[in-house]
Amino acid sequence: KQTISNISGFNETCLRWRSIKTADMEEMYLFHIWGQRWYQKEFAQEMTFNISSSSRDPEVCLDLRPGTNYNVSLRALSSELPVVISLTTQITEPPLPEVEFFTVHRGPLPRLRLRKAKEKNGPISSYQVLVLPLALQSTFSCDSEGASSFFSNASDADGYVAAELLAKDVPDDAMEIPIGDRLYYGEYYNAPLKRGSDYCIILRITSEWNK
Repeated sequence: KQTISNISGFNETCLRWRSIKTADMEEMYLFHIWGQRWYQKEFAQEMTFNISSSSRDPEVCLDLRPGTNYNVSLRALSSELPVVISLTTQITEPPLPEVEFFTVHRGPLPRLRLRKAKEKNGPISSYQVLVLPLALQSTFSCDSEGASSFFSNASDADGYVAAELLAKDVPDDAMEIPIGDRLYYGEYYNAPLKRGSDYCIILRITSEWNK
């Protein structure tokens, strides 16, 4: 006999259901959870655990990852068959990487030190270093795809991508990039900075799904 009814999800990662057992009688519930991502074929998450509750309307919040499709199997110990419900969590932004920037005056090139961000919210494809005139700092949106390579710029007033580093090439400890060293990083030219000009340096994380 099934003792679980009216199961539903709320707040994206939580479940509630109705127990038809007698009030104040404790029941054990067994969970088996599978998670997959359509855009990251190698990702898989599986969890099993149990909880006990005497409530007629139990609730539980699950430790689910962002951007993932889940099948949740829930079975009461007093029942032979489980109930299954699907949950989908929304994709969220990756955590901010740790960055140190060294400002110099009439000396060597300014350096940007990057530490790899954890991929807990989904796969990271690359890190892009953008160089903007300081005047654009307050109006530039990191979601914008308008920033292009240095040689594609129509005007000196436009920002440009100075470097792109594939996530797999970024070491786990840290790496440094001199801004304006005239080298190519990926397909982008790290152009020299103009003397007497003020710049804003932005580090942007990109993620390409299902590649």
